Amino acid sequence: MTTLLTSRPPRTRMTLFFIFFIAFTYLPALSSAKPQEVTESELKLLPRYCLDTMWFPERYDAKSMYWVNVMGKSFSAMHHYCWGLTNLNRARKANAKHRTGLLEDVLNDFRYVTQYAPSDFVMLPEIYTKIGEVELLIKNPDKANGAFAKARSLKPDYWPAYSHWIEFLMQTGKRAEAREIARSGLQHSPDAKVLREQYRLLGGSPADIPELKETRTPLSETSPDTNHIKQ
Repeated sequence: MTTLLTSRPPRTRMTLFFIFFIAFTYLPALSSAKPQEVTESELKLLPRYCLDTMWFPERYDAKSMYWVNVMGKSFSAMHHYCWGLTNLNRARKANAKHRTGLLEDVLNDFRYVTQYAPSDFVMLPEIYTKIGEVELLIKNPDKANGAFAKARSLKPDYWPAYSHWIEFLMQTGKRAEAREIARSGLQHSPDAKVLREQYRLLGGSPADIPELKETRTPLSETSPDTNHIKQ
């Protein structure tokens, strides 16, 4: 008896092989973990837009166009980011046995958005920064560094992508490298008070710090009202 693959012409067999290869290669990276039994208190910790994502279909139908106008079409994938944020909050409270699995789920959901969205998606700097934070939690500093660097390349004035990596470098005794990154961050975001304080703690000269300007709060540091979607 001939099989499905051997009974088809060579071109068709190659096409099917390619489809199977792509599916099995990339499917794990696109897996996700929708949180179960989410409480009201957990939802209150999330940005307001999470309640209007595809996580909540009825609200999504009513509110999605507003957020699409604010963020772009990739808002349709943002329920994965919100799932990841929820599981990240849970992981911070979980015991060691369950924490690793939760954090892997978080990375899968965050990466779902980065794979789906175009490079100009307004939320990518924040999401890559969050990926960096999670990579640090699971002891992957090289991957964390890459994620923070990606966030900075997308939005050079996004100061959390500097500050989280600076904090890690300070904790690991790499003060000279941390000081250079702080100085670079201040060149792009001179009004970032966190960077200014880190630079001071690292022995940076006050003369190197540009004059403080009016602060514009970055994406990840705002209230759930998400007034931050402004580039």
